[in-house]
Amino acid sequence: MTSRKRSLYFSARLLSAGALWTVCSATAQAVDAPADSVEPAVLAMEAAAGALVEVTRSPVTDLVSFVATSRGHPISLDVPASTPAGERALAFLVAHGKAFGISDPSSVRVVRATPKDAVGMEHARLQQMYKGIPVTAAELTVHLRGANVVSVLAKTLPDPTDVETTPEIGAGEAGAIVSKLLREKRFIQDAEISTPRLEILNKGLLEGVSFPSRLAWFIVASKVDLREYFWVDAKRGAILLNFTLQLHKFCCVVAEKGVD
Repeated sequence: MTSRKRSLYFSARLLSAGALWTVCSATAQAVDAPADSVEPAVLAMEAAAGALVEVTRSPVTDLVSFVATSRGHPISLDVPASTPAGERALAFLVAHGKAFGISDPSSVRVVRATPKDAVGMEHARLQQMYKGIPVTAAELTVHLRGANVVSVLAKTLPDPTDVETTPEIGAGEAGAIVSKLLREKRFIQDAEISTPRLEILNKGLLEGVSFPSRLAWFIVASKVDLREYFWVDAKRGAILLNFTLQLHKFCCVVAEKGVD
């Protein structure tokens, strides 16, 4: 496709999508349904890039889970390239966060930002938060080159506004629930129980299906050959999710197969 044809196609896409958005918005208002904020955010990214961007949307949440720009057309940011990578990633979410269900950039925190690599790229990893509580497994990785975003990987939730963030089960009680399960079901008496911390757990992010969000205590039980992760419902005390990493088996597999 020539640059002129691509420009005309891009303009037509913006116009047609804009018209469709107007119709959809009016329909949504007519039936009192929430308007989709993702498509306008995608169009804004394309406007900032000056070209189409490749976008994948989650089949579970319908939010954007992947963004890739075409060569020579990254998504430009209105911040200097000298700004720390984490701050540039946050600036990207200020402008385009609604594509990922992030309406307020204060609902994410920078977990890590890497220095510039051999090809001039920087990578910022961000954790989704809700009222100061981390959302389990909900993260974005923003790949940057200077004051531009090249691609984004995301696994996020719409703001879980239906989740009450005051626990009814205390941290100590949650730890006792895990200890009791280990004693009675696993016959483990000597595991070390971590200090419980609150998280917003939605198993759909981990299992790829629709689930409600729950306030949960995250707890790690560990000993020499075992590390097990638990999420205890902070309202009812049920075990919502747990899985085990058996360290001695992992080490044996590595020893037998070797590592490159």
